[in-house]
Amino acid sequence: MGLIDDFIEDLKGTPLSHFKTKIKNLNTGRKEKRFWKELKDILRESIRAPFFEVTDTVISLTASGEEKGFWKGDDFELYVTDLFPSDRFVLCETPPRPLPDNRYIEANMRPDFKFRDRRTSAEFWVECKYRGRLTKDKKIIWCSSKQFKRYSEFKKKTGKKIFIVIGFSGKAYKPKKLYCFNLDELKFQDVYEKEIEKFERLPKKPFTYEKRRLI
Repeated sequence: MGLIDDFIEDLKGTPLSHFKTKIKNLNTGRKEKRFWKELKDILRESIRAPFFEVTDTVISLTASGEEKGFWKGDDFELYVTDLFPSDRFVLCETPPRPLPDNRYIEANMRPDFKFRDRRTSAEFWVECKYRGRLTKDKKIIWCSSKQFKRYSEFKKKTGKKIFIVIGFSGKAYKPKKLYCFNLDELKFQDVYEKEIEKFERLPKKPFTYEKRRLI
């Protein structure tokens, strides 16, 4: 069996604590990055929570700061798509996967997902942001000023709504809090938590589209 097959075989019935030692002893240099990505993609299609805990441990021990940010974003995007049931929504567009040579992909400038509500045929975009903690001044910086400008321009150009879904605290694959609001409802990319309290929703509640809003 290959490297991934061996690792998957070891996963069966093994407690997470075993892997903390096993992972530390692996040769996890830059050349292994592809292995971890392929492993995580496989685990995603299997059982959720236990496997996510394993890959979360792998990443925390082996990845750079930039890579950790990528994985967290990836985990949260998957979490959010699960809140859009296929019997209610059509998933029209998803983020393109990175190319091996890091070639620029124009579609990456769009929000993360485009959905269509099956009942009304309304189409809209969703941008996913996960933040683990507040800044020193007790704010959530949910995007950069450059991104905020780009989202606003994209909305104006397409004429379609953009909803921002923010996961806060907990884990990217299991946030403690979840907020959802229309891009037009906030004027700044950094906000105090109390400013978005009115947009808080139950983290595991599936979305519905009512009166041109995500509920």
